[in-house]
Amino acid sequence: MMPAFEELVQQNKLGHLLGELQAVARPALCLRAAAAKDLPVGCSRTGGLPDLPPGTPWPVRDGVLLEFLMQIHCEDLVEVDLEKSLPPAGLLSFFFDGMLTGYNTGQGMDRCAVIFTPPGVELTPLQPPADAPELFMVYDPPCRLGFERALTLPPLCEVYDGDMIPMVTPLPFKSGDAARYLKLVKALNPRGSWLLGHPVPIQGGELRLDLVVRHGAGRYKYKDYHWVHEKELTQKMSALSLLFQAASDPARGLNFGDAGRVYFWINRADLEKGCFDNVRAILQSG
Repeated sequence: MMPAFEELVQQNKLGHLLGELQAVARPALCLRAAAAKDLPVGCSRTGGLPDLPPGTPWPVRDGVLLEFLMQIHCEDLVEVDLEKSLPPAGLLSFFFDGMLTGYNTGQGMDRCAVIFTPPGVELTPLQPPADAPELFMVYDPPCRLGFERALTLPPLCEVYDGDMIPMVTPLPFKSGDAARYLKLVKALNPRGSWLLGHPVPIQGGELRLDLVVRHGAGRYKYKDYHWVHEKELTQKMSALSLLFQAASDPARGLNFGDAGRVYFWINRADLEKGCFDNVRAILQSG
């Protein structure tokens, strides 16, 4: 682990948990966007039009046209993705229902898509359908992306008993450790958008729980002070890895609700196989 991490742990009086904190810490690949002109096809960038193989249909989920957020030229990650969690080459393209379809009626589904294009495939800018809804947006101007490593820790509820939220990785906290942990997380976690690592929630840390329960077809319910099928629920929560935390950028018209964030999640087994067909998203906003 980086010395800076150990120093922060000691400064926050959590040295007795150093080994456990090192075990749950995860590196994040932070996005750094910079305005640029004449960006080449297939480069890492946010906004503009996605570069995809000719003839690729624009991504749609449940009849809803998704908006393009960013694309990652995977070779740009080689120097920061030391764990080789993501493909070493190819293009990852991220889409989300930025129109927040259904949220005005309480039926928002956080529709998303992640498309992996293997290396060596011809790419061309994909044009949205001519009949795109009025609210549909292409985020401009496009910005070139760079990446840097940071270390992140899980939300408090994943490591400390929060009663209603099953813990993913319990830590042996002593009296006062929870408050010190929150200070450590605040000091350590980066700002903005990043790949991998742990999320920084807005409304609360139960992102994994909400995602599993939402897609559980009513199987998981909190009843009589415990979760029905709690062991299975916790296993499914533990199997999820954060793929991408996308933060709002109001200056560029990218605003998820009230300055919210979208969290893209992937099953760890799919991530290891390089399969991005089953990525799911969940939105939190202030």
